[in-house]
Amino acid sequence: MARSHRRHPPRAAPDPATLQRALQHAAALLRTDTDQSLWAELADPILYELPDRLNEIGSLLLESLALAAVADCLQQMPGKTAEQPAWLRERSVLMNGQGGVLCEQGDLAGALVAYRESLQVRQRLAVASCPAFRTERVPAPRKNREDIERTTPQA
Repeated sequence: MARSHRRHPPRAAPDPATLQRALQHAAALLRTDTDQSLWAELADPILYELPDRLNEIGSLLLESLALAAVADCLQQMPGKTAEQPAWLRERSVLMNGQGGVLCEQGDLAGALVAYRESLQVRQRLAVASCPAFRTERVPAPRKNREDIERTTPQA
């Protein structure tokens, strides 16, 4: 007997007030997470999954709150921890997300600042992880026509 494929009813859009309370609770938990033990379970989904979902339902305010919760968590990290490549990458993703929110809100100058900061962090990570980026390549001086004629043997 063939199995019938049951379709699940579409999920209703979540209530914004409920989402806001959940984000406030998540932010409070992250503020107490001094050893980043909640990062994978809480901050990672807030940073990587929730903003897209909130954008889909058209809630820039909640998307901004979600990113602010992660920003607070990253800002309270000790400097030595925050400078580790994995955390720098997370900061870069955060700033990129904040730039997107600012752009959607019409704050193009603020978005540009956030995008540039994100890019600077990514460039810093690229230099640190790839030896080819560490050496500055200086182009060889171009020879002008007189130099070429002086070094070319005459027949």
